[in-house]
Amino acid sequence: MKLCISKSYGEQVVFDGLELEIEEGKILCVLGESGGGKTTLLNILAGLTEYDGVIDGVPERVGYIFQEPRLLPNLTVEGNLRYVGGGADEIETLLQKTELCAVRHKKPRALSGGEKQRVAIARAFLSGAELLLLDEPFSSLDTARKIRLSAVFAALWAAEKKTAVFVTHDVEEACMLAHRIVVICEGKIALDLDMGQGELPRAYGENFAAKAQILAALLGT
Repeated sequence: MKLCISKSYGEQVVFDGLELEIEEGKILCVLGESGGGKTTLLNILAGLTEYDGVIDGVPERVGYIFQEPRLLPNLTVEGNLRYVGGGADEIETLLQKTELCAVRHKKPRALSGGEKQRVAIARAFLSGAELLLLDEPFSSLDTARKIRLSAVFAALWAAEKKTAVFVTHDVEEACMLAHRIVVICEGKIALDLDMGQGELPRAYGENFAAKAQILAALLGT
């Protein structure tokens, strides 16, 4: 998927000819300053926000995982998964992979933050989406839960190799999950970093050289 886009809100220019290629079957992590257009980029890819320019290759089915899980409050965990489709066997497999079997009959109000986000992730994979958009889905979790949920997401991704665009403000998170990291500053790409292939998630606290480059780009140094 290739894009060249511009976007403004009144006199505020968010993107001015932003060019980006998103590789099929890979996880692209996008970092940048607050208000720098990360969520706007996801909304454009999801077809939720108008823009100027061209995007080639956007699939018909797009899944969106938000900061808040946005579960249906009157349905159980299993009911939320069944709502988006999939057979009984597929739902059972996802419940096992996301370690949700024990809470399958609980409603969202009875779940922890990590459990709710696991349901949201499972739902996105179950939806049949070819492109997954993630808007800081782990931002409300502590470090231990982030690491655990990163492993859950990586395992689900490995089974299907879906194309994913993962917006985050957490450099560690990006280094754990990305095949490629892009830093956007002032509407332009300040860094485009290939993280290679390898098994995901990578170990927490490693990739010192990559983190140094990302921080330098974020700080504009």
